[in-house]
Amino acid sequence: IGQASHLVGSNILTISERAVAEKVESAVPYAKVVGVERFFPTKVVIYVTERVPVLAVRHQGGYALIDREGRVLENVAEAGDVPVVTGADVTNATVGKALGTSRGLTAKLLEIVSAFEGMGYEGGNFCSTVGSIDVTVSEDCRINTRAGVCFAFNDSANVYYQVVSFMNWYSVSPDYRDGGTARIDNVFNAEIQRFGIIYTP
Repeated sequence: IGQASHLVGSNILTISERAVAEKVESAVPYAKVVGVERFFPTKVVIYVTERVPVLAVRHQGGYALIDREGRVLENVAEAGDVPVVTGADVTNATVGKALGTSRGLTAKLLEIVSAFEGMGYEGGNFCSTVGSIDVTVSEDCRINTRAGVCFAFNDSANVYYQVVSFMNWYSVSPDYRDGGTARIDNVFNAEIQRFGIIYTP
């Protein structure tokens, strides 16, 4: 890998694995160094995997593509098949750095992604299920599926639980997949349906 050419001629004992990872990842934003191994006396192997964009955050007329760790992979004009995030107050969209947002939205967005991944909606499954996420209103979030169902909630303290509850309901309620809005107003209210969902066609 060309970005590690600075290692040639270096003492194998003084090579910093962290510095190697930072150098490679800053030069190649889609690369994630997962390991650096030394083979004495003169060989260093760098193990790399590809970062995958999971969200396209609307920013300055384009989109910042971020991976599941919130790292900005690139800034593009079109989102492609990646779920679009609108309403985020982006403070930093520097490629190779963590996406900066106000109101702690990056953490909230990554928690949404994590909840979907925890239910088996990883990579392509996540992107083919979720069309967009709107966080325009403070403390409110609307997740729109590609099938036209909107899931809205406003308790940022229970993001993971609410997403999992919605997806459980969504997976067993095929009649509601053709459009409408599902809102969790109080996830602990026993009067609301099984998963705390109110559905509005």
